[in-house]
Amino acid sequence: MSGEGAEGARRSAPTSALSAGPALLLALLCLIATWKLALGGRVIARGDLLLYFYPLRDFAAQAVREGRLPLWNPYTFMGSPFLANSQVGFFYPINVVLSWLPVEQAVSFNIVLHLLLAALTAYALGRLGLKLGHVAAFAAGAAFGLGGYLGAQVEHLNQLQVLAWMPLLVLWVIRPVTDLRAALKRVVALAGVVSLQILAGHTQSLYIAGGAAGLAALTCIVWPEHGAWRGRLQRWMPLLVLAAGAALAALICAAQLAPTLELSRESFRSGGLPFNEAGAFSWRPWVIARALLPTYGDPLFAEYVAYLGAAGLALAALGVLSALRARQRALLPLVLLVAGFVLALGVVTPVFNVLYKLLPGFGLFRAQARWLAMFTLGAALLIGTGVDVLVLGIDAPRARRWLTVCVMLFGVLAFGAWLGARISPEAEYATLPARMVMLGWA
Repeated sequence: MSGEGAEGARRSAPTSALSAGPALLLALLCLIATWKLALGGRVIARGDLLLYFYPLRDFAAQAVREGRLPLWNPYTFMGSPFLANSQVGFFYPINVVLSWLPVEQAVSFNIVLHLLLAALTAYALGRLGLKLGHVAAFAAGAAFGLGGYLGAQVEHLNQLQVLAWMPLLVLWVIRPVTDLRAALKRVVALAGVVSLQILAGHTQSLYIAGGAAGLAALTCIVWPEHGAWRGRLQRWMPLLVLAAGAALAALICAAQLAPTLELSRESFRSGGLPFNEAGAFSWRPWVIARALLPTYGDPLFAEYVAYLGAAGLALAALGVLSALRARQRALLPLVLLVAGFVLALGVVTPVFNVLYKLLPGFGLFRAQARWLAMFTLGAALLIGTGVDVLVLGIDAPRARRWLTVCVMLFGVLAFGAWLGARISPEAEYATLPARMVMLGWA
């Protein structure tokens, strides 16, 4: 069977249950990547994790062990609300379970566990949502959970916790439903995932995950999957299920949301951030090339890291070529990739100005580079799509097109790294990286 014929057969075949083999291998890879945290007794002693999250988690864990609600924090300033601060993550189940460990060990285990969760949920999305093979879905999971973006975000514990569930949220949106009963079950499943994200406590990451889920729903509406609920509601079912699941999650998390909303009225962000502040930490165009390549110690700001690996970029390029020939859910990774890329650029594009003025909630957040989470998920799924093409077999004309695209891609990256150093107004990026870094790239 030709590559395209085999691919068509794979797409039309029913998807089997998830395999334990890839999941165990992902767990092993995650353990290898993080063994110093998981088994070596090391801690991350810098940035927000050291100065903000260790104290928060220690105070919250003490309250859990004592069986009380920590409404007030007497140690910050002259005292401040504690439970109402959603970043505490007091009700987040994994935080509660780990409260009986020393705080530094609990935080390290939290990081390792959520990197693994991100890999496993991305694997599930690739396997069950995009109907990729086990090997391809495994590649997607490894690229998302163990890629550069989430690795650079481990200092922001609650961001990592929210984003680890994002692939599962997208999966429950795009899986077709056949009747009302199935739709109600899906609403409950979505509410469970959104509730975990709310309780993890990073509103911007929740907003980004919701944006990814909304784009997934719109993709299903524009290119509906065959066999989904037939009738008047067929096309709109993904969006309706997502909205109902989010509403149910808000009710489930009322104990956290009610005090948080009350506290937010006293915040200087309550009316939204000024335009320039909302656009702060947008992804710099002059760092894009070096952000997609390994840093090798290059002092790149962590918010800008989007490293996928050289092989990952090549496989993602093959995935793009495959997605452009497809319809329905196969286009979803490309939609997430493009949308995340554009939104991460923030004030560089006119899209930011439009969304800042028209989209509710968009102006409440800064660090627009965090939309790279959506870009990274799309890229990881495209990597899986590229692996699927190779596993099924690739013909010579398609291989030649892929080689041409890869040569052009790496040529653009090399030129972009050189040009970025020439045009950067920021001193730290106004020179090319060290020779050993560029040698590593080569």
